[in-house]
Amino acid sequence: MFVFHPDDSDVTVYFRLRDDDDGLPKTGLVFDSAGVECSYTRAAGLATTIALITLASANSAHADGGFKQVDSTKAPGLYRLDLPDAVCAQGVPFAIASIKFDDVIAESVLIRIESNPSGSGSIEFTITVNNDDTGNPIAGASVWVTTDAAGTNVIAGTLATDAAGQVTFFLDAGTAYVWVAAEDYTGTNPTQVTVS
Repeated sequence: MFVFHPDDSDVTVYFRLRDDDDGLPKTGLVFDSAGVECSYTRAAGLATTIALITLASANSAHADGGFKQVDSTKAPGLYRLDLPDAVCAQGVPFAIASIKFDDVIAESVLIRIESNPSGSGSIEFTITVNNDDTGNPIAGASVWVTTDAAGTNVIAGTLATDAAGQVTFFLDAGTAYVWVAAEDYTGTNPTQVTVS
C-alpha cells in the first residue's frame, strides 16, 4: 500500500512482478512488452488506462506513465511506475493501480489518499471546542475539516483537542466546514467557517 495526500503530483509506485509459471521474479520487462495493460481505478470509478512510456533509468525524473525495471540483480522483479496526477485528485479516499503482461501474474497496489492531519494550507487556524451547556473546553474531541457541507472531501484531520479544547489546522483561505465528535459536544455538525 502507498499513501499520498489529495492533489499530490508526480507520484511513483512500485510493483513486484512475477512469472506466472513458477512465481519467481520476472525480469526484463519494458513499457511495451507483450500483453501490457496498465490502469488506475479511483474509488467507485471506472478503470482508466495508463499509457506506458520508457524511463531512461530507475531514478529518472517523473513522467506520467513512466515505467522502468529498478535493478534486475539487486531487486529482481521490482518495477517503477509513475502515475498521472489524476490518480491522487481530491474526492476519493483511495485508488488502485494495476498492471499485467503476458506470462506475468497481474498485480495491483492500493493507493490511500489521506489528508495531511494538520492540513496543507498556509493559514494557521485554531478551533476551540466547548461544552455548550457548561462552556468548559472539551479535551480529546475529534475534529476534522472538509471543503463541503456533506463531509465527503476531508482536507484536514482527524486531530484531538488539547486540554484547552483547542486544535490547530493549516488551511487555505475560503469557506471550510468543521466537524466535531465528542461525548459532551452537542453543537452543530458541520460548522461553516471562513478562513482568512
